[in-house]
Amino acid sequence: MASNSSAPKLKTFFVYAPDGKGEGALDRRYFVRPDHLKAMEPLLASKTIRFGGILLDPNSEPTEEDPRLRIVGSTMVVEAESIEKVRELVESDIYYKTGVQYENIIVSRPEPNVVLVQLNRPKALNALSSPLFKELNQALFEADQDDTVGAMVLTGSEKAFAAGADIKEMKDKTFADVYKNKFLENWGEIARLRKPVIAAVSGFALGGGCELALMCDIILASPTAKFGQPEINLGVIPGGGGSQRLAGIVGKSRAMELILTGRTISAKEAENWGMVSRVVGEGEGQVVKDAVAMATEIASKSQVAVQAGKEVVNAAYELTLAEGLRFERRIFHGLFATNDQKEGNLCEIFQSQAGVPDFKYQELYGDVVRVHGVFGEHRLMISDPKALQYIIHTSGYAFPKWPERTEISRVLMGRGLLWADGDIHKRQRKVMLPGFGESKSFVPIFRRVAAELTAQWTDILASSRDQTAVLNVASWLSRATMDSIGEAAFDYHFGALQNTDNEFMHAYFGLMSDTLGSPPTSAIFMQTVMPLWYLQLMSHFSRRRSLVHARHTAKLANAVAKELVETKAEALLQGKGNRDILSLLVKANASENNETKLTEEEIYAQMRTILLAGHETSATTLCWVLLELARHPEVQQQLRKEIRDTERAIRARGGSDFTASDLDNMAYLHAVIKESMRYHPALYQNYRQAARDDVIPLSKPIIGRNGQVMNELPIAKGTKIILSIAAYNRNKEIFGDDAHEYKPERWLDNKEKKGPTLGVYGNLLTFAGGVRTCIGWRFALYEVLALTVEIINNFELGLTPDIERLRREACLVMLPTLEGEQVKGENLPLTISLAARE
Repeated sequence: MASNSSAPKLKTFFVYAPDGKGEGALDRRYFVRPDHLKAMEPLLASKTIRFGGILLDPNSEPTEEDPRLRIVGSTMVVEAESIEKVRELVESDIYYKTGVQYENIIVSRPEPNVVLVQLNRPKALNALSSPLFKELNQALFEADQDDTVGAMVLTGSEKAFAAGADIKEMKDKTFADVYKNKFLENWGEIARLRKPVIAAVSGFALGGGCELALMCDIILASPTAKFGQPEINLGVIPGGGGSQRLAGIVGKSRAMELILTGRTISAKEAENWGMVSRVVGEGEGQVVKDAVAMATEIASKSQVAVQAGKEVVNAAYELTLAEGLRFERRIFHGLFATNDQKEGNLCEIFQSQAGVPDFKYQELYGDVVRVHGVFGEHRLMISDPKALQYIIHTSGYAFPKWPERTEISRVLMGRGLLWADGDIHKRQRKVMLPGFGESKSFVPIFRRVAAELTAQWTDILASSRDQTAVLNVASWLSRATMDSIGEAAFDYHFGALQNTDNEFMHAYFGLMSDTLGSPPTSAIFMQTVMPLWYLQLMSHFSRRRSLVHARHTAKLANAVAKELVETKAEALLQGKGNRDILSLLVKANASENNETKLTEEEIYAQMRTILLAGHETSATTLCWVLLELARHPEVQQQLRKEIRDTERAIRARGGSDFTASDLDNMAYLHAVIKESMRYHPALYQNYRQAARDDVIPLSKPIIGRNGQVMNELPIAKGTKIILSIAAYNRNKEIFGDDAHEYKPERWLDNKEKKGPTLGVYGNLLTFAGGVRTCIGWRFALYEVLALTVEIINNFELGLTPDIERLRREACLVMLPTLEGEQVKGENLPLTISLAARE
């Protein structure tokens, strides 16, 4: 162990146990304040850090009774003999010393945002002495100043919360002593804390113990709790606020009864009198579990609002009704100036880079997280596999899209498949299915466009000094996929790779980043609170640049769509229909009866949907594939080997190019594509709303707001849910402990897949799933496969210094941009050179 002077700089603290395979299993991560971690550093060598009440020995091997502490980089690790031992210790108590060696209390963090303080004078039934109160005030003050703490719990033992003041300390004191030294004055410090304190009371809470509980903001009691003010039996009266607080809580008559008779009352009687918020169920430690659960819920709220709520309630005991009402209104009005009141967690979710809040919440709270919308509205973020299966597959149409997200789809793509829900969605999907039934036949088109991209890049390299160039591959891939979709879907030549200067192409490029990237707080607020009719008015008439761009693009797209549909309909009448998707769609629609066929507006919308959603998601996926290949030269090299081995096999059989069957049979190619889609999902979130009261099954239990274990989650009609594809893709139980690493090899393992069936490709949700599975997923997959093969076969990819500024921009799809240059749209600068051949 290093000396104090060279102690490591700690950043994290977690518990760990062997998993039987020579690797570690993380049971739970505990987030510790930076100043506490700093205070830990000089304590490591002196072995004063405790875990589960056990003094740690950093130099020993872990045993059943003695965990070991060790340092790995900037992380402090506590290693126990087994994961069961870790859980046992976590369920008892976990705490750390931070330079202050408490003798009378134990401080722990049962949850990352909750501090638990336990009075620890068991032989004296937690009698309240001056040294105890000094430590208690210090620990609670520290927690009150800690921005990571939202609420505190104060408890004693099962036998006694606190049996009163320490009589031994008081027996020899004189009037002069207590008056001059302001005896008991510091007892009131707890009532002046800004953050709420919950008293978890078991056993005796008598005299000073009862007064201590009354200083707290909420009291939960076990059935064994006993309350009373027996000071009268010693010839004194309460001196820690008991007479004043009791009178305000239970009224004059009952306060007089307790103080003048000295009798004790049961937990149930205290609850009936209003002293206690509620009596919890029986069971050792149950009151602490319930108090921690309540504290966790409080800590999840807006901390500004929580502290304001505490302040106005406490003011009711000191102000007249008229003064109190004025004070409450002032505080209420003041909260309208806070971001918490307006957006809750929504700004963090919608303004962060894609996946960042998802990973954070998953690490902190698990796969089912309650997040806050505006004005305290509750939403859910879900990445639990079984819950996702239920929402997406089992009850697909019972969870329609959020209305505000539907309006975004209408503005960008019209009333097509991505806008539709319920019966309209079923009807549109039925008509469109025939158009996507022959995706393999489009591979030659994808290969031809890929060859054109290769020719242009080769020309650029040929004119460069060292046959190396830095290209914004995001722009090139966007143009290539636009040309692919133009030919395959519409039999139309956009000429994007030739940089044809037409208004239509300029309008489409950058549409997603311009309209959806980094939404301002005002837009998030308006989309959340304003009715749908207002959002529709804004979509039609707002002069905001992004909406003007969207309307202009829609106008151009509808004009092109109208021309194409008329051409296809005329060709169909003449018996000359082609096999592109639009021709097949027009043909399928013509065979439907008037009730089931698509309207003219809907056909135009389907074309706009294919153009924007199809080309943008394919181009984005390709960007992330190429980025990871540039980051991992060994993966790039292995993939190139498989491509060239396949190429030789094609020539040996007399073939001239890759077919759909060749692409299907390239195992490592699919491993790379699946891993890239997992690690960088183009579609990182989905948004659903419960159409009815429902019960969602869960893969693993969660702890409810009342502290109870739940194996399923009841939700109310109207609950808005964020389906986190990004977090599901990093689920360690599904994808392994290395889920946050990029490793294509994980897909070469032929083991039976883990978890319920979700997605159509690699069980990923990149192409959504269930009734909303992307209708063109095979089309998109072959397009990505064909372009990847062509690029890696011919070019060597490398990173540029600008990649250090790379962002995963959240624009409905996850686009690559550069920090400080987001306004320029998609940007992925990579070095390109010709790949050597043997």
